[in-house]
Amino acid sequence: VDIGTWLASSDPARRTPAEVSSTDRTLRTDIDDDFLQWRYGLDSLHYRVVDDGDTAVIVRLRRRGSSTELVIADSFGNAGAADRLAAKTGGNVGATHVLRLGPPNPRNLFAPAPGLGPDLTWRALNDSGQPPLPNWDLRMGDIELF
Repeated sequence: VDIGTWLASSDPARRTPAEVSSTDRTLRTDIDDDFLQWRYGLDSLHYRVVDDGDTAVIVRLRRRGSSTELVIADSFGNAGAADRLAAKTGGNVGATHVLRLGPPNPRNLFAPAPGLGPDLTWRALNDSGQPPLPNWDLRMGDIELF
């Protein structure tokens, strides 16, 4: 299935969040062009960028038995717009389901799936302690093993 464009021919990094202060207690990956190329640029992993001009999602389509799963590895732009773009993309490629991390969004059919997925482990690298769970801003690309 033809979906999106290869990362080398797109520029989703232009929509990365502004720099965050060192006192911000949000846990997120520091994204720049070099990181995007390292994480998603290997063509054999089949990540693609779907971009509507305002919002972009980095996706990977894969088979799971008789199901076709569209994984939203990362998104750039407004969260609601990214969910709409992901849902539309899933429909366009015939995905049986779309998977992403984040809060539920019933309007775009993203429902919670309690008990599914990996258990994450925290290990402190400084004296700041673990950020509260609501401050964790992780994406599938942060935790997905490839």
